[in-house]
Amino acid sequence: MIFDHRTYTCRPGGVNRQFELYEKLGRTAQVECLGGEPLFFAQTETGGLNTYIHIWAYDSIGERAELRAKLAADKRWAEYVKQTHES
Repeated sequence: MIFDHRTYTCRPGGVNRQFELYEKLGRTAQVECLGGEPLFFAQTETGGLNTYIHIWAYDSIGERAELRAKLAADKRWAEYVKQTHES
């Protein structure tokens, strides 16, 4: 099993905006392309502020590569990524 652990840091006060964008534009594409929900998705309350974390689980590095390529090719995901960089 492969765990893809990601921590994102936002501008101060930007986590809620990122969550709104994700729910509106990114979540459906990501869940559909990656084959389900993340193992873990959370906002930090202590430690590094203005961050959020998500962890996805894959059966193998090959499966991860295949599913991430599918996600990267999704137009909905591309729009979400574009808007996250703009906010």
